[in-house]
Amino acid sequence: MIEDSADTREATEALLCERGVDAVAVAGGAEGLTCLRDDLGYCLILLDWRMPEMDGEQFRRLQLRDAQIADVPVVVVTGDPVTGSCVRTLGIGTVLRKPVDWCELSAAITSHCRAARP
Repeated sequence: MIEDSADTREATEALLCERGVDAVAVAGGAEGLTCLRDDLGYCLILLDWRMPEMDGEQFRRLQLRDAQIADVPVVVVTGDPVTGSCVRTLGIGTVLRKPVDWCELSAAITSHCRAARP
């Protein structure tokens, strides 16, 4: 999970861990790219769209340029309106609105991570 708000990041990470999801939460896009490159086993990225320094769009464009991590799917989690054409152009199929409904988040995680397992 890449989320600049410490409260949201910590609460979501705690919820995911409590529900049995092995999660790593970082505060920004640069840190997210480093984590992805250091551990190629991630099955999904939960990405906040509006962040300082590197927003979700910038993160995704850099991710797609790196062949080692380009295939890790992204679910955008945001309180901002995101245009469908922008996220579709970047290969993002799911946008969840904050506050996130656990059932929707769980379905997105299950869908992507189940598909990633051999």
